[in-house]
Amino acid sequence: MTGLTNTYIQKIENPWQQGLLSNFKTKGYPSKKNESYKFTPINTWYEKTWKPQSKQTIDQPFLKKVDSNFAMSFINEFDKDDDPLLDLHLSQVKDFFHFEVSEDINYEINIDNLKEEFSNSCLLIDLSTNCNILERLSTNSSSFSQTSVFIKAKCENAQYTTIQEIPEDSYNQSWYFVKTFKNTKNFSLLQYNQSTGSNRLNPFFVVNNEDTTVESHCFYKSSGSTKQDIFSEIKHLAPNSYSDQTVKGILRDNARNAFTGKIFIQEHCAGVDANQFNKNLVFGNKAHALSQPQLEIYNFDVKCAHGSTTGQINDNEIFYFMARGISKKRATELLLNSYTDEFVSKVRSKEIKEKLITYIGSAS
Repeated sequence: MTGLTNTYIQKIENPWQQGLLSNFKTKGYPSKKNESYKFTPINTWYEKTWKPQSKQTIDQPFLKKVDSNFAMSFINEFDKDDDPLLDLHLSQVKDFFHFEVSEDINYEINIDNLKEEFSNSCLLIDLSTNCNILERLSTNSSSFSQTSVFIKAKCENAQYTTIQEIPEDSYNQSWYFVKTFKNTKNFSLLQYNQSTGSNRLNPFFVVNNEDTTVESHCFYKSSGSTKQDIFSEIKHLAPNSYSDQTVKGILRDNARNAFTGKIFIQEHCAGVDANQFNKNLVFGNKAHALSQPQLEIYNFDVKCAHGSTTGQINDNEIFYFMARGISKKRATELLLNSYTDEFVSKVRSKEIKEKLITYIGSAS
């Protein structure tokens, strides 16, 4: 891959990052035989010649720049699956940012990516007090961005919301790792994605404690020739723990979405209650949705459910509106808005909810 060799891989001096790059070179690029990358067209992403990152893409006063040794110590505490592209990404991060929450207030993190450039961003987050965080990824056309976020959820209650817009001819891959601790009661990750480009989203959760609930809710709107993969795993390593995951979206034109989600429950984890649901609304004959919900359970004293539906708006619902004098176009808009509102209603912070509603309205 000439483009990758010439512009993506930069010279590194830190031994830990050198080791990550060596691991990547040993493993090579994931092939379609690799279940986690079965539907991701990574060759298209990496073969193109990209300009090196010209400036720092994150600039918030509460983020502290840390060195690679701090990042190594922080990241090595997480249970990560073997992913050569994650190794490659972390080996190329120039600046790691650490954020330790000290107040029960809302925070906003903005990540900007420039046209025709690739960028690597990594956030290391300690949530030691209850808070709400909004992360906004702004991507220009013809760019390649990779972001990893490692979250230690040490507080009782926190919510992390992301907004991503991936324009045409752009590529994005994001990893989100969440680890719970004894103080964690509830942590939720909400992810809104609007794309006409290519996107891969990887949320991973490790639930280490009893009486802990994690929520993972993703909503996407895909149009044009979007190719999007959502690959997720929730690991229950403690009994009497809970998880709730929903992935819902709207596909138009030639858009394609693939969802692969796994719930894993260890042998000693009795009393786990886990739910996973994927729903896709498809418009036209060319949009395409794939769904692979999975359960891997080693204890029978649990309550688990998963499901998936793919289809178009119910004609009976449209007829109900039209029988009351509402046009078909307006009826469709109202039904789609209610579909989106299910996701928006999960945002607890009034301030962040208003920002998300404003964004959805301006992007529609």
